Amino acid sequence: MICVATHYLDLADEVCPVPLLRVQEALRQAAAGDTVVARLGHARAVRNVMEWAEREGISFTVRDERGGTWQVSLRKNGGDAGGVRP
Repeated sequence: MICVATHYLDLADEVCPVPLLRVQEALRQAAAGDTVVARLGHARAVRNVMEWAEREGISFTVRDERGGTWQVSLRKNGGDAGGVRP
């Protein structure tokens, strides 16, 4: 049986570059197939995470939430480092 987990990060009050660094660290520590869900409060942080994920080949979705926050969900790829470099 394969177990996958979802890891939640509330980074709405954090400013760049902290959100990106915390998302990267969470994905490094996650197992293959796990999802990291980050709540972000700044548009620049959302763009930073999206641009990084695209460069690394990490699949993600973004949902605009009420109150000026966004939820970014990233899935760690299986079989490798998940696109996350040390």
